[in-house]
Amino acid sequence: MNRAASNRLKLWGLLLLDAALAFALVVTWRFGEDRVREPATLAPHRIANPDLQQLNPPILESANFTIMRDRAVFYSRRTYYPPAVPSEALGTPDFDFAGSMLLPQGQRVAFVKKRSDRSNRTLHVGDELDGWRVKDIDNSRVLLRHEEQSAELRSPIAASASAVGLTTIREAPIYSSAHPPAH
Repeated sequence: MNRAASNRLKLWGLLLLDAALAFALVVTWRFGEDRVREPATLAPHRIANPDLQQLNPPILESANFTIMRDRAVFYSRRTYYPPAVPSEALGTPDFDFAGSMLLPQGQRVAFVKKRSDRSNRTLHVGDELDGWRVKDIDNSRVLLRHEEQSAELRSPIAASASAVGLTTIREAPIYSSAHPPAH
């Protein structure tokens, strides 16, 4: 058999297969259509109406949050967080003012000594000292604030000198290595 005859045979085979599939499709369509038109298949199924009252939530009394507050669900220790108790008046910190220094950026640093053990501490504006917050530092004192109270730390020497009317602390000029003092 030559090649052309083989191709013709394949072509006729495919045409015959297409015709058979088309016939099967028509027969299936025709019998399926009759079945759909039968009254038993067209009858609607009765579905019970749902009870919509189940969708409505029950009427709640006023909300009661005491259980949440008492059990403190959202706290790690699982206890109720009490509001802050107003603090009592604090005594002035047990420190003496030793001096202050003006930094090149315009900020001041204060040096204080604890009266009991003579340990040193450096303070900046905003630091905390025994519950007091540092509000201001100048060359002769440190101003402290705690809620509505205010206190002042002064050097014992400056305090006694100012009581007599003398000024013993004065601000020294700041020199940098770029501009040494002229002699």
